[in-house]
Amino acid sequence: MIFVLRSERAPSRVLREVDETGVIRTYWLWRHGAWALVCRLRDGELVSAASATLRMRMHTSEGVTVVKIEERPLVPTVPAPSEPRAEPISSVHPVAAISPEIGQPAELEPDGRDVDEARRAQLGRG
Repeated sequence: MIFVLRSERAPSRVLREVDETGVIRTYWLWRHGAWALVCRLRDGELVSAASATLRMRMHTSEGVTVVKIEERPLVPTVPAPSEPRAEPISSVHPVAAISPEIGQPAELEPDGRDVDEARRAQLGRG
């Protein structure tokens, strides 16, 4: 069984293998991450799979399977911008903002564990 690929873009890598059970696999991989796989089982059945961005068709004739790959058209995932408003937007808009207030640094009150004797005398706790 020979798999012949026809595609809009040539794959960057092709892997062919036959495992110990007699299954023949042909795997095509494209640079942009798309992939296609065709397996021929021991009983002659063809099994195929492809990434969601590809459309795959197979045709078998005289012991040769031709695999035709087409890239699906891209579907936009971001919604289109909304229609422009009929009435113009006023130039005066209320603006809400939060501005933090910067206060004065507070005097630290040491708890006495890590304070040296000079600092205790200065604080009047000596």
